[in-house]
Amino acid sequence: MNTIRSAAVKAAKKTLTSGKTFAVRTRRVGKHAFSSQDVNIAVGSDVLRVIPGTGVDLSAPDQGISIEIRDKNAYVFTTTMAGVGGLPVGSQGNVVVLLSGGIDSPVAAYLMMKRGCRVFPVFLDNKPYTDYRARKRAIAVTKKLAEFSQGIELMVVPFGRILHTFIEKAPRKLTCVLCKRTMFRIAEKIAKRVKAEAIVTGESLGQVASQTLPNLRVLDEACELPVMRPIIGMDKVEIERIARKIGTFEISTRLVASCSAVPRYPETKAELEDVRKAEESLDMLALIEPIIAKLEVIKR
Repeated sequence: MNTIRSAAVKAAKKTLTSGKTFAVRTRRVGKHAFSSQDVNIAVGSDVLRVIPGTGVDLSAPDQGISIEIRDKNAYVFTTTMAGVGGLPVGSQGNVVVLLSGGIDSPVAAYLMMKRGCRVFPVFLDNKPYTDYRARKRAIAVTKKLAEFSQGIELMVVPFGRILHTFIEKAPRKLTCVLCKRTMFRIAEKIAKRVKAEAIVTGESLGQVASQTLPNLRVLDEACELPVMRPIIGMDKVEIERIARKIGTFEISTRLVASCSAVPRYPETKAELEDVRKAEESLDMLALIEPIIAKLEVIKR
């Protein structure tokens, strides 16, 4: 008790102002020879003695001293700040996140972590249809996300060969839809390895050609796991605000070559029958299995 009183008085001298009112609030966990109210009274008396002109107001104090006592440890503080909030990471299970490294997908990953999910980010490397900077950006974004949840490691899957097949052997306007459906299938296979129960994307309704309602319906049909889209109803300003808050915006806006596999006129209202027909001619399983075998885990 004496140590707590001494620390509280020291903190009060630094922050409390004569002529203002204050209150002492104590919370305890564990068994002690004193009550929380005992601490409040003792510390309050000490402060009144060492800082003349102050007064106690338990209803609406101008300033305050907070004390947290947890078993044998005690914490004294006079200011508080808002944390991330949400649920403990891992309490709601695992999810696989399709992480491009752009602005949207890191925000989606962060929001799922905030709701208690452990995230397993997967980056589909589109080389040679993009450049080495895309991979570096995804790695940097993952490191930033790891500040909110330890143990996050990026999984990288080489995807360029599959893109080449779509460009050469499928209707050109379906390239983006076929690409995304294949990403979902790859994510689902990885999900089985890491015991994940959902796939997460950074899709926002209507933002790009593949993110229209008809296309999203076709995309979801490619896998059995639920696909979660935390930012589906957000506009760019809202998404960027969160990205700045969590520190990924500057990384995500680094110069990276755009994917050159995107067709000039991508399909915005894909028909499931047409997409299935294109996939049947490509032997999707034979395309996917070899590249999953080349999956690379980037250690921090």
